[in-house]
Order: sequence, then C-alpha cells, then structure tokens
Amino acid sequence: MICEHSFIAYVDKNRDIRDYILCDFSIDTPQIELEIKSNKPPVKTDEDFDVDIIKLNVYPMLLVNILKCVFFNKKILIVFDNEFLRGYIQQFLRIIFDATFSHEIVLLSIKTHKKIKKDYKDFIIVENSNVIQDKNKILNQKKLKIEKNIVQKFYAEKSSKASLIIIKNEIKKIYILAKNIIEFKDTLDENARIDSKMLLDHFKSELDLKIQIPYLRYLMEIVRNYFQVTIGFTTDTIDFFKLLQ
Repeated sequence: MICEHSFIAYVDKNRDIRDYILCDFSIDTPQIELEIKSNKPPVKTDEDFDVDIIKLNVYPMLLVNILKCVFFNKKILIVFDNEFLRGYIQQFLRIIFDATFSHEIVLLSIKTHKKIKKDYKDFIIVENSNVIQDKNKILNQKKLKIEKNIVQKFYAEKSSKASLIIIKNEIKKIYILAKNIIEFKDTLDENARIDSKMLLDHFKSELDLKIQIPYLRYLMEIVRNYFQVTIGFTTDTIDFFKLLQ
C-alpha cells in the first residue's frame, strides 16, 4: 500500500518486511567535523569490516535500541542466536563506539539466556526489534527520534564505507558536544543556571555551530544520564515555539 508516511523497510531474502523505521520527523544533526584521539589499540577499520553483513542481518530498531541504551548509560543484553553474527555485531559496536561511549553490552543465545536470565535483572533486554525487558521504559518509541535519525542515515547510505563513517561521526558529535557542555558549565559560577540561549550562543561563538533546540535538549539528557553531571537548566519561552515548528 502507498501511504503518506516515509520509512525505511528491512526486507529479508523472502521479500518479507521484517522491520521498519518511520522517517516522519526532522531533527537536523549539526554539520561538523570532529576528531577524537584514542589511546586504545586501533580496532578494525572500514577497510577491513564488511558493513553489509550488519545491514543485512541486524534489524534497524535493534541498532536504535542499542544506541539509546549506550547514550543513556544503560546495560543491555541482546538475545541473538547466530554465533558468527554475535561476534560480528560485537566487532561492529567496538568500531562505532571507539574512543567515545563506554558501554556494557552482552550478546547471548536464546538457550543461554534462559539458563542464566536471573543474572540480568538490571539489564534492558532486546531480541531483534522486540523489547523483552525494560523496567524504566527507556526505550519509549516516542523518545527515540535522534537515534532513529542516526540509524536512518546509516541504512540509507549505499556505500558501505560511507555508512560506517556516518554512524561513527554522529556518535562522536554527540559525545564531544555533550562534553563541551560540561566544560562550558565548569567556566561558570558553581550555582549558575544555564539556559538554552547561553548554550546556543556558546556553540555559535566557539564552534561556529548552529544546533536545533530538540538536539540541544537531547545533549543535556546525555550530560545528565551518561556523564552523571547535573546542570541547572532553564527553559526559554522561545524554546516551545521552536519545538512546535
């Protein structure tokens, strides 16, 4: 059927639609080139890694859920039966999160998970695009727009090399800009409150960067949930009008 919505569909070899992501949202991520130096041994690069194996075998919503859990510092268990693909997914995650977000991601077979599932009571648990356990409702579908935006770009890019660069860069931008907010906060008085205009002006003057209000709010959530830094943040009246645009 033809409908008014835009979406990316995951179609298997039997031409069955197994998963999809609606694209009826528009949050522009900032266009900026960032570099992160890592002291860790280099992981396999896009020159060695076959990204198409991930695109053909990993549901988009699984990747969306992984990003959300990592960005919000939540432990996640992925139930995945294919042993080879489990190893390949782990390798993929090491590549895209290299030198940025630390994470606790466990991949287990269905059989193993059933035997030791009591050991993962405090984990978010997902299988393909299905959320099995999420006590605090972290994976709320209405609050995954940024992650869906990133995954949409990854799957939509035809070039394997370019798609890997895209997802790595989007993750790096979130990591560095969230840290930049913390650094900006440290230049102010201890009890100073920060409003959105201050941050928008800061990014514009320091990085010549224009950021949308929803993306800025998301960065503040990363600061609070991943970096565990509390910042007094006030909302300008103009924010609400921008959010409605």
